[in-house]
Amino acid sequence: MSHEIFAFKRGDPFLWPLWLHDADPDLGLAADDPARGVEIDNGVSFECQINSRHGEFVATMTYEAYEDQVTDKGWFLIKNIDPTDDWPVCPAVTDIKVIIDGVQKHSINFDFWIQEAQTP
Repeated sequence: MSHEIFAFKRGDPFLWPLWLHDADPDLGLAADDPARGVEIDNGVSFECQINSRHGEFVATMTYEAYEDQVTDKGWFLIKNIDPTDDWPVCPAVTDIKVIIDGVQKHSINFDFWIQEAQTP
């Protein structure tokens, strides 16, 4: 069985749309039901750091909540702060720390490859 790992080309903008949602199975909603979305307001923030799989720091990321949290409830974008041109070519890992009203939780780890662009 193959396991595909996402690849990111350094030098490109890093833009990663994500959905913060309530995964409680007792809600009685389908897993992808938009009603599960958690509104991103002043009580919600995110932190994200990318490291190589060997533990070396690569970058700190920022986030931007989608403007319309009624239509796009829970959606946000993780993006690079500094240019990605000097990111190392390597396997990388990240997770997302979410802080809701002072309580923090972490997502699962996300593995990906940072690759060199082939077309200048």
